[in-house]
Amino acid sequence: MDTNKKVKQVALSLIDGLNTENTVKLIEKFETAENVFKENIYSIADALDCKLEYAENMVSQFDSVLKKADKEFEYILKNGIKALFITDKEYPYRLSLCSNAPKILYLRGDSNLNSARVIAIVGTRKATEHGKRMCEKFVEDLSNFDDKIVIVSGLAYGIDITAHKKALECGVSTIGVMAGGFEHFYPANHLIYARKMVAANGSVITEQVKDVVPLSFTFVNRNRIIAGLSDATVVVESTIDGGSLITAKMALSYGREVYAFPGRVGERLSEGCNNFIKYNKAGLIENADDLIYFMGWNANGCGKNIAMEYLNLDEDEKKIYEIIEKYKTIHHDTLLLKFDGNNKLDSIILQMELKGIIERLPGNYLSLL
Repeated sequence: MDTNKKVKQVALSLIDGLNTENTVKLIEKFETAENVFKENIYSIADALDCKLEYAENMVSQFDSVLKKADKEFEYILKNGIKALFITDKEYPYRLSLCSNAPKILYLRGDSNLNSARVIAIVGTRKATEHGKRMCEKFVEDLSNFDDKIVIVSGLAYGIDITAHKKALECGVSTIGVMAGGFEHFYPANHLIYARKMVAANGSVITEQVKDVVPLSFTFVNRNRIIAGLSDATVVVESTIDGGSLITAKMALSYGREVYAFPGRVGERLSEGCNNFIKYNKAGLIENADDLIYFMGWNANGCGKNIAMEYLNLDEDEKKIYEIIEKYKTIHHDTLLLKFDGNNKLDSIILQMELKGIIERLPGNYLSLL
């Protein structure tokens, strides 16, 4: 690990008023976080095309954030915590596509943050026994379909911890996203499960430095990470104004899929899910098979073959479809290595884009629509 590089990345993430977009701009302009701290007001204002007052506010924080970063780095090194900066290759790809992605993530554990299939499961803290059973059966069936699937949730009471515990029982990786720093784990009696998750190739993640106490706004910030890490967000029981619906709304804003389990009309803990379904904000699912179908994850490749037949793909397009389908998202250069018709790849990609089969993502990545 390059200690100096990591300390400077942590320091850059601590600058108040510096958002993710401008952080990336600074790295693109000056190449490294270390170099940013060598710059003056004028060069930073030029790089960000901003007023001198904004750049001056940034530069005035350099000394204080560097001192704080030194202490933070000592802590994460001592406690086996990884710090993933927004421009790091290891930073979760799906989350990096979100405009308000965290500048840095602090992580304990070994989850594959870029697994082919990542599902967020959220819901009320006051879950009914029926809701818990639905959640458990859902996680169990997903694990039977794909034991490499990753389950993301927020470590809260109710549906969140039910999803985490069942994932542990089923032997699939699960990621818990915290609202505070590692020194303020909440709720405290779920710490035992967080430790089990880390020990079982799962992870616990936060964007907060060690001493941040979880508050209402940090829970909202946590929700965007849950949504951003995942291909789809599934809501299991929610009131009409439940916090899990904030996660679902954020997922929608990122262009991700949202699904909800319906409930009885008039039941308070079903109102949120039913309302989302009624207004076409969420797809109605009753079990894991429904999600697998809607996500195009059909077992034994059946869904893939049906899709290719329906889309009327030629042989080269089928090859490309299969490669992208396998990796979910793939960089253009990686696809170039795996496809044997290198000289005609770009023209085929263009045709598939025009047909609405694939799309280009930031960073020259490709994905199926």
